[in-house]
Amino acid sequence: MSDRTFHVNLSVSGVNQLIRELERYQRQLDERTERMLSDLVSGGAEMARYAFGSTATVRSHAENGTGTIEATGENVTIMEFGAGLATMENHPMAHNAPVPIRIGSYSRLNHGLFWDLYQDDPDTAFWIFGGRTYNRVEPRHGLLDARDYIMNNAMTIARRAFR
Repeated sequence: MSDRTFHVNLSVSGVNQLIRELERYQRQLDERTERMLSDLVSGGAEMARYAFGSTATVRSHAENGTGTIEATGENVTIMEFGAGLATMENHPMAHNAPVPIRIGSYSRLNHGLFWDLYQDDPDTAFWIFGGRTYNRVEPRHGLLDARDYIMNNAMTIARRAFR
């Protein structure tokens, strides 16, 4: 959509014509804005799906100028932020997490082995899950990837929507 100039004849019919043109232009802006938002949210959701694989279900929705991307699953918090020694404490969305994002925080909340060992010697801390020993779970940060996709592609997608 290029810059638009509106001209009006100073008469009742001229002003009414201008009103109709402005309303049509507003509808076009709204449609293109919704298309842009939908494209951004869809692309971000794809990034999250790729990062999480089968460990989470990713849903997206765009409507009325608002978009959401949601990841659900049994361990989605751990998949997003990591766990143990690999916890991504500096994750820009850590403040939105349902639990504190700190090394050993889940273990600390549940009085787990990792936290107890971590207090004595961080290098020897571990936990046992499913018969295996762990000291870290690397973050997949699918929602962070989705956010980054949206930030990095907003101008390109906006230009495409409004050309």
